[in-house]
Amino acid sequence: MVDFYEDFYGFRVLKSHVSDLNRIYCIEGKFWENCRFQRANTIAVVLGELGSALSLKEKTWMSMTPDELTTIIQSVEDALKAGFKLDCLKPVVEKAKKVLCSFNIRCRLEALQKEKSSLETQLQTVISQLQSLELDRTPKDLI
Repeated sequence: MVDFYEDFYGFRVLKSHVSDLNRIYCIEGKFWENCRFQRANTIAVVLGELGSALSLKEKTWMSMTPDELTTIIQSVEDALKAGFKLDCLKPVVEKAKKVLCSFNIRCRLEALQKEKSSLETQLQTVISQLQSLELDRTPKDLI
């Protein structure tokens, strides 16, 4: 059986997350040290969520889905609320929020463009019906 987990300073985390967590460690030191949690298993869960969010680094911002952007934002913010020292990731969260906002604006714009197109089609239908009614009227209808 293959062991997918590795020790990260006393916490059991996925091997694929260790290099990203080590990068944070090199910048912030023991970034989990002052967290509100005492149980190693609970801290390991937060480290795992953080590692999952950081694993998205291979993608470009614009190729990320709203769910992926939300994962980054929530994972880092949850860790910050728990007392993890992650100052180096605050700009990443801000960028993810901006990209998510941009995505939401684009979606809203597309919806408004579709609505506009639909309204224009309905208007053309009404104009055609009015023109048809005018052609159907005889001269004596006008008197």
